[in-house]
Amino acid sequence: MRISYSLLDTFKQCPYKYKLLAIDKIKEPKNPDLAFGSYIHYILHWFYSHKPQTITLKELLGFYEQNWSDVKYTDLETKREVNLNNVYYEEGKETLETFYKSNKEKNNFNDSLIIGLETKFESVIQDKNQNTHILSGVIDRVDKIGNEEFEIIDYKTNRTLPSFRDVQKNQQLALYGIGVKQLWPNITTDRLNFSLYLLKFNEKITIKKTNDDLEQAKEEIINTIKEIESINEFSPKPSKRCSWCGFKDICPVFKELYTKSLPSDAEIKAAVDRYFILQEKKVNIEKEMKSIENKIDVYLKENNLIRIHGDNGYFTKTEKEESTYDWTKVKNILEPLGKWDKIISINKTKFNEVLKEIPQEIREKIEQTKYNKKVYKIIQATNYNALSPFQNGDINYNKDQFNEDDNII
Repeated sequence: MRISYSLLDTFKQCPYKYKLLAIDKIKEPKNPDLAFGSYIHYILHWFYSHKPQTITLKELLGFYEQNWSDVKYTDLETKREVNLNNVYYEEGKETLETFYKSNKEKNNFNDSLIIGLETKFESVIQDKNQNTHILSGVIDRVDKIGNEEFEIIDYKTNRTLPSFRDVQKNQQLALYGIGVKQLWPNITTDRLNFSLYLLKFNEKITIKKTNDDLEQAKEEIINTIKEIESINEFSPKPSKRCSWCGFKDICPVFKELYTKSLPSDAEIKAAVDRYFILQEKKVNIEKEMKSIENKIDVYLKENNLIRIHGDNGYFTKTEKEESTYDWTKVKNILEPLGKWDKIISINKTKFNEVLKEIPQEIREKIEQTKYNKKVYKIIQATNYNALSPFQNGDINYNKDQFNEDDNII
């Protein structure tokens, strides 16, 4: 299989979108953020391919403004190409100005030796069955820094700043490392620096990776490929990312929003709205019912009663016992066997697994720590109208027939 990181990531996020892109070969219409990000990448590529140390800020911003009118995205409702608004223009201008001044001040335009811009690569990997897969990608920038080190730089126009840990787990950077080592075999992994440049925040987060990290990334990629090859139905997976998807007008999840109304639409929409009105009422009713239950529970406890009647039904309180263990004693038994850490959260499923792994005599010791305790109460409401005529042993059941010795009123 020939695949890129973006398609691998797309599959994980939404198999249906993967199908549209990779199998149906439908080009995704650009949304405003994607169009903006692509343009900023284009500007930086132009900047670094024209000796950045010789280009002034005025020239950079002039080139940005000169080509701004060409930046368009697709309006999914009208299917027309639309220019980005002035908010994006000002954001891009501020981003580039901050980027330029910061790197100029640090003398980065003179110190870095760029060995690759928008560098395409294809890396061949094999799975355990000797099936060959080709990973492709484009690296924004590769620099040589100093005499021995190299840096892979990936520009991002994200509106959120990832944590250092998120960057460490970034599979895209690992894939780029595989690509660089294929393009320049003499560059060893320990000489590589992996950086995400978050342009909106003017922050560059740099990490190191090991050969084991790259091998693990290969394994994860192969596992994802296996999943893709074995899947029968590429179903949509709604998430926050849907907001930026260019396929909403044909996706089963959102298609209805972009389809011209049918004769039955008004009735269905009214039913949907009615449902949520009822749901809100239900939530409020359940809150009130819970409050009443708590009030009745307190009353029964204060008056040493187990049942109380109204004109429409009655409430009954029952207490149940549940078996548990003396966990302090269990810890003393399991810790010497190295089994306590496995259930340190007192998870019943894990605890039962441990019980199966230890000798019978140890299990018996643990069973000896077992005891019963009252753990919860049940307040049961019974509607008279819902009762079977035989449910209480008397067809002519009457709430007033109870004996006072039963602690019932």
